[in-house]
Amino acid sequence: GINAEYGGFHRKHEPKEGEKELEFVYQPPPGYHKEEEAPGPEAAIPDLPENAATREFLKSAPTKGLWMPLGKEVKIMQCWRCKAFGHRTGDRECPLALTGNLALESARQAREDPMNAYLKEQQALKAQAYAEKLERVNQLKEILEKEEKKGKKKKEKKKQKKLEKKAKKDKKGDKKGKKDKKDKKDKKDKKDKKDKKDSQDSQEEEQKKEEKHVESKKRRRESDDEGNSHKSKERREEDSEKLRNNSGEGNKERERHRDSDREREKDRDKNRDSRERERERDRDRGRERERERGREREKDKEKDNKERERERSNDENRRRETNSDRHSTQYEESHKRREKDSERNRERERIKSDHKSDTNQDKQANTLNEEYERAKTRRESPKKDEESSSSSSSSSSSSSSSFSD
Repeated sequence: GINAEYGGFHRKHEPKEGEKELEFVYQPPPGYHKEEEAPGPEAAIPDLPENAATREFLKSAPTKGLWMPLGKEVKIMQCWRCKAFGHRTGDRECPLALTGNLALESARQAREDPMNAYLKEQQALKAQAYAEKLERVNQLKEILEKEEKKGKKKKEKKKQKKLEKKAKKDKKGDKKGKKDKKDKKDKKDKKDKKDKKDSQDSQEEEQKKEEKHVESKKRRRESDDEGNSHKSKERREEDSEKLRNNSGEGNKERERHRDSDREREKDRDKNRDSRERERERDRDRGRERERERGREREKDKEKDNKERERERSNDENRRRETNSDRHSTQYEESHKRREKDSERNRERERIKSDHKSDTNQDKQANTLNEEYERAKTRRESPKKDEESSSSSSSSSSSSSSSFSD
């Protein structure tokens, strides 16, 4: 049969050995272009394990017409949360139904609450800065530990060098000490030898003296036995002279030693006196210096006191001048005020006097009017004219005089 791709049978024909000559019959004609098959609907869905069920459903689904399967729920849609096919947002099948998509929700929270995002960024920056500081601190600690190790090594080296130097000095000191000990021993030996020689010489001298004394005693005895002869006398004189000479020489040596000891003591006393004098001189010099310093301090204090007194006197003079100026100005102002007050009082007195004069004139006018009325009444009464004529004439004369005044 012919291949189904080229409009023949559905089963492909495989040529046998004897039919190879007719193989061209089963090949497509020249110029024929095979049409590419269109991909199925499952190609639109990515090949992922969570989308396997939807892809299998679409593979076996019909391509023409709307044929729905029986007893099955068709859900060929994409979830917005997990981006998987086969369910919608909010279904229990979604793995992010309870938790939600944190990436999308974080973006939503950032849009809705930007301050929270800013605070989180600041916390992250602080944590990063803290981590950097810790790293820096650890680095500095390492550097300090290295430097401390180096310092310890240097100190150990210095200690070793010091110990070596001390050992060398001790060796040299031992050598010097040995030399000093040898020198001291030699000096002691020399002194001992000299003392021994001196003691031996003194012992020999004492023995010689004793021998001489014994000989002199023997000679005296012999002389006593022989009698008071001339020879015995001469021998006695010689022996006495020899004893005197010997005793004189020993006394001279002793006196010399005593004199040398006295001179040494005198020199020591002189040295002590000189040292004490120098110390006293130094003390006196220190005391004089302290006295001079005290005098200078007193002089400085006196100068300061004088300057302070001058300043105080100047200040007092200035205050007095200012006070005098103030008093003078105050006196002038008070004098002016007094003059103004006196002028005002004078004016008031003048005004009062004018007012009094006015009041006196009014009184006089009133009295005149009263007298005039009395005169009228008297004139009207003819019976009393004769009796009152004399009184009226006197009153009229007095009134005229006062009126003229």
